[in-house]
Amino acid sequence: MYIPIFTACALLALGAFTASSLCAAEAAAPHKDKGGAWVYPTYTFAAKKGDWTQNRNWKDNKLPQGELPCAYVDAGSSMTISRPVDLTLSSLLVRSGVSNPTEVFFKDNAKLNVGRLTLPAMGGSGANFHMEGGELTVGNVKGHSYYLSVGTNATLSAVGQFAVSAGTLRADYGVRVGNSTQGTQQGVFLVQGSKPEIFANAGESSLAFFLGATGTLTFDLDDAGVSALDARKGDFRAEAGATICVNGKAYTGGPKVIVLVRAQAISMPEGVRTEVSGFRSSLKADISVEKNRVVLKIANAR
Repeated sequence: MYIPIFTACALLALGAFTASSLCAAEAAAPHKDKGGAWVYPTYTFAAKKGDWTQNRNWKDNKLPQGELPCAYVDAGSSMTISRPVDLTLSSLLVRSGVSNPTEVFFKDNAKLNVGRLTLPAMGGSGANFHMEGGELTVGNVKGHSYYLSVGTNATLSAVGQFAVSAGTLRADYGVRVGNSTQGTQQGVFLVQGSKPEIFANAGESSLAFFLGATGTLTFDLDDAGVSALDARKGDFRAEAGATICVNGKAYTGGPKVIVLVRAQAISMPEGVRTEVSGFRSSLKADISVEKNRVVLKIANAR
């Protein structure tokens, strides 16, 4: 059974405590509180819309700086990362929008190394992360590494979506999408087309990718197919209630076997839903589970 590890910022993401008691902006460097939890210097992107690099977009005109800062994207904001971020973050926490989702756009020339990425970090309508290129590494900060969390909060209802259409994503501590309890947050991990490279590693456990009961894993094919989720350094596990979807509307090829997931082992019990849609009428497609792969089998319709 997976047991989450909470830091100060992680607990704040769950809405358990106040910011003043956990993440102190005046802290010169990360330190542990009396309970042994990490406290990080904290910064908030508060602009309605703008780029990471502009001081004016951050609360008190202060860009994240120093050692392992914890960065928040405020509720309802739309933030763009279009250049390399020249420091390592302890956490990037994307708060949920109230009426509209909070948005993060990660562009071609972007590069970021962060110990933990969580969306959404509060209840509300939700949060979306659009990876359109660049290099994003999550969970490769020694002593401060955690999983890429998409809609895993058990205490508040909202939707988190991580969509990757290009670039290289490395989740070295694993990926968690959705929660085990229905009625809590929902998570969507969306792979768009055949351009991105996606690596999910197991970190300190054996589990590289976890799809909870409120989680959805979606593959949108382009004309050639879709990129595989590479979890070969760990296991892939889905819970009953989870959904794996394939959309073939843009696919122009013929019969083919396309690998969707590679892992050391695949665990998909009864109750995991699989859905295929959008293929032209001359083709039929089915999702098939093998020992260490999930594949899409496209054949001529009879």
